[in-house]
Amino acid sequence: MTGFLLRRLGTFAATLLAASLIVFAVLELLPGRPAEVMLG
Repeated sequence: MTGFLLRRLGTFAATLLAASLIVFAVLELLPGRPAEVMLG
């Protein structure tokens, strides 16, 4: 049971890291600042 929980925690951490990196990369690649884009 402990091994299962550790694997799930590791998978969760890896997924969270990957999602954070993808969002960061997309925001860096967009022209302008995100706040200005949202406001029009």
